[in-house]
Amino acid sequence: MSPAATATATPLPPDTRATTVTGAPKTCRSAAIPGDIVEVTAQVRQRTSVDITGIPGGYQVLGVVVQGTSSYNKYPNLGTLPWRDLRAPGDGTAEMTNWFACAKPRPSSPAPTTTTSVTTSSTSAPATVTPTSTSTTTTSAVVAQPPDDDDLARTGFGTGGFLIVATLLILAGAVILVVVRRRHTIQAK
Repeated sequence: MSPAATATATPLPPDTRATTVTGAPKTCRSAAIPGDIVEVTAQVRQRTSVDITGIPGGYQVLGVVVQGTSSYNKYPNLGTLPWRDLRAPGDGTAEMTNWFACAKPRPSSPAPTTTTSVTTSSTSAPATVTPTSTSTTTTSAVVAQPPDDDDLARTGFGTGGFLIVATLLILAGAVILVVVRRRHTIQAK
């Protein structure tokens, strides 16, 4: 066998940019990162690391999850792109089983508001009008936060009673079917 075929990947120290967490999240919420999963421009290298090179316009990435077999690395927003060598927990040779980026839309700025006021003075001279213009820009973001426990609304409606009634109706139908068949079998003799 050639030396190249027997070489193994060099172990790397743990990634200090990430927090390692036990579990297998499938959503941003289950990874405790705000926002929703978004598609980003990325390159996966040998299923051991991912480089993120672009994010969708109008979005702010709040975190990235790179999952291994039983735990995952949770990366915060790492600043200026590209974000290189995001990997699953371990020594850098562990294979990624899943990865995703969590983002939320950037708040948009409303159009500037222009206010014009007119000042008049009354003297014996002709009246003068002095317009003054003030421009103010306000930015406020209202972000609706989903409930912490799950995505379904709590209506108070339960299905347990319907399951019991449905089971009883099926059993009653089976009993009626058996009784009718027995009667026809007995009458035929």
